[in-house]
Amino acid sequence: MVATIGTVLLALSLAAPAGASEPEAGVSPPAAIILKNNGTGPAGDNVYNHDGLNQTRVRGLSPGNTANFLFRMQNDSDTLQFLTPDGCSGNIFFKVRYYVPGNPDIDVTSSIADGTLSVGRNPGQTETYRISVKAKASAPQGAVYQCRLKVTINRKGPDDPRDVALLRIVVT
Repeated sequence: MVATIGTVLLALSLAAPAGASEPEAGVSPPAAIILKNNGTGPAGDNVYNHDGLNQTRVRGLSPGNTANFLFRMQNDSDTLQFLTPDGCSGNIFFKVRYYVPGNPDIDVTSSIADGTLSVGRNPGQTETYRISVKAKASAPQGAVYQCRLKVTINRKGPDDPRDVALLRIVVT
């Protein structure tokens, strides 16, 4: 950085210390947000972490019934970023499906459960998916299913900016 103060010319070096990497300008973690199916009650808006703390939605569900939620990811960076959602795929007692809402809905379950879907979004833009969780008829009372929903800025590195929200279903 170069600045002139009166007749004195100052030159400052703003380099990172030796061995450190400089942060990428304008890159902030993406937001992972879970909402009720009607779009209200966001869990995880303006909260960023890797464990879902304060970004968790809990719901009781009877065997054989289905609950729907919205999973929203948002580009909170200052530049275009490719966001990659990565979700759970169910287990012996729970079936999980992901859809792009529409008429008709588009099933994107395998792409989200495998973490292979990536969508480009400008700063502040969002992408929303509907999550359908069914407690199978064989699910015993008290069974708990926790679904970790992660959003990563897709830059193919272990330190990619990310955010995690949790969905916890309890069989009642």
